[in-house]
Amino acid sequence: MDEETAYLDVPDEVAVLLGRLAFYASWLEDILGDAVVVGNPDATLHAESTPNWAWGGERLADAVRAIPIDHEFPELIAARLEALSLTRNQLIHGVWLWKDDSVLVMKRNTGRGLRSVKYGTYTYTQLEAIIAEYRAITESAHRFLSFLETMHPNHVNASESNATKCPNDGLPMRGAMVEGAIVWRCGECGQTLSADPDLQPPTT
Repeated sequence: MDEETAYLDVPDEVAVLLGRLAFYASWLEDILGDAVVVGNPDATLHAESTPNWAWGGERLADAVRAIPIDHEFPELIAARLEALSLTRNQLIHGVWLWKDDSVLVMKRNTGRGLRSVKYGTYTYTQLEAIIAEYRAITESAHRFLSFLETMHPNHVNASESNATKCPNDGLPMRGAMVEGAIVWRCGECGQTLSADPDLQPPTT
């Protein structure tokens, strides 16, 4: 008798939806984390100067709202992030089952009180719409980050001064994908270095 596995073999169409959701949600949170830092004129290289910048959900939304700028955008994007946060937590941290064109998600309640499990059902179409919303917010967040960078170029300069430098010309290197690997690449001379510090050649 074959030994039972502890999980189900996920079909490709379900794996794609879960992967896209995790990818775009994380990408949005990373961009908004940068916005919290760049948008704070008192930010330093220490995380304590920008609380919640590396969190997600409601804590990140609160940090976005606290960006000191006379504009409605922080509140608008924070509200959109909050509206997705409960669904995102259920989908990312829950257990998925599937049938036909929908998934059943089971997530343990991590709050106080009696132990319980919360359930949610989503069609593939609904999941695609959630993914599309994350992509749309990410586009807006990226434009907002670019605007904040023009307001506080000192933060951008500080980040670049702390970046990996090209051994040829000393310029800050940027992250890039080369032959399926993430590397640091110099935009001037094209020199690449491994993004893994343990694999970088020793400096002389």
